[in-house]
Amino acid sequence: MGILEQGRFIEFFTFLLLLIIVIIYIVLAKRGIVPKVRRLAALDAIEESVGRAAEMGRPVVFSTGWGGGGLYSDKGPSHMAGMSALDYAARIAARTGARLIVCLAWPELVPVAEDTVRQAYISEGKLDTFDPQSVRFISSYQFAYTLGYMGVLMKEKAAANLYLGTAWGEVLNIVETGNTVGAVQIGGIYDVRNLPMMVAVCDYFLIGGELYAASAYLSKEPTMVATTGAGDAWKIVTIIAVILGALLTAVGVNWARIFSL
Repeated sequence: MGILEQGRFIEFFTFLLLLIIVIIYIVLAKRGIVPKVRRLAALDAIEESVGRAAEMGRPVVFSTGWGGGGLYSDKGPSHMAGMSALDYAARIAARTGARLIVCLAWPELVPVAEDTVRQAYISEGKLDTFDPQSVRFISSYQFAYTLGYMGVLMKEKAAANLYLGTAWGEVLNIVETGNTVGAVQIGGIYDVRNLPMMVAVCDYFLIGGELYAASAYLSKEPTMVATTGAGDAWKIVTIIAVILGALLTAVGVNWARIFSL
């Protein structure tokens, strides 16, 4: 019995190469060589929308979405990426005096969001204005959460709707409601299946991996920035491999046989 199962060489080689790239970027980051993450327009829009809400005297509504799973599912990274954006929005809300309402679909996210918002208010010296009731658990049932979220948007006449995290079919109802009340809408999800619906309605959007890039940019944590850079490097390697494979195939080199071992 061999070390590798027949036909699995390509998977092992791909994993090994990706692991090496990630380790190299993390080591470089610890030595102070951190990749540069470009500023995204949606991040500037968060500051503008929260400031606009403060001027209008209407609240900002934030959510990491329902998405089919909570913190302990495969959707956990998307929820946590949304928490980085929540910290950023909460700091601006504390600074400008805007009212912030956080709507959550999963109970395990409640203490995380409460602590995130509280720490943001503490950092701005505005702990006395922090309202624990601003972080609300709606429901873990998809459309109960949807209706509850829509109700908050309608009742509070939200000036901004920040939906950054994960989403399934409920998202179209939510963003349409935000559009109805005239809220500035900023969306961001990793799952490409629901991108078209959000892009069609939201004013600003973080597409796919931009959600994690924004999280790394806002946190300024070297390891997070390094892994984001490693992801971009892997995309470049993949593109080069595809082009090289196409060229080799065009000249009659059966390169695929190597990876069928």
